[in-house]
Amino acid sequence: MIPLFKTHFSIGRSILRLDDVNRICTENNIDEVYIVEDSMAGFPEAFRLFGESLRFGVRFSIFNEDENPESESKIVAYADGDEGCKELYKLYTESFDKKLKTPWFGYNNLKFCIPFYD
Repeated sequence: MIPLFKTHFSIGRSILRLDDVNRICTENNIDEVYIVEDSMAGFPEAFRLFGESLRFGVRFSIFNEDENPESESKIVAYADGDEGCKELYKLYTESFDKKLKTPWFGYNNLKFCIPFYD
């Protein structure tokens, strides 16, 4: 099992701070730290703290081709290496300009996952 963390950088979604995540990971011998946020705001601080062991992802809204608000779903994009970080920033910026439909096309250094909530 891989624990996923969301921190106070996802405003209103978590009260965990990065130092809490660090403590939890240290106490439980977790080598790779997976963080899923709603913005890129926490990335610089998280990278300074966790370095290469950080796996940083951002949750985005995606839509069907007709952009119907009822078709909204969520997807998480994780950066894979330095190029992945650049692509994640690019996708994050793009998400403010238009509704995302198929963000997995054109991004070779991102890994995507679909969150499941019951």
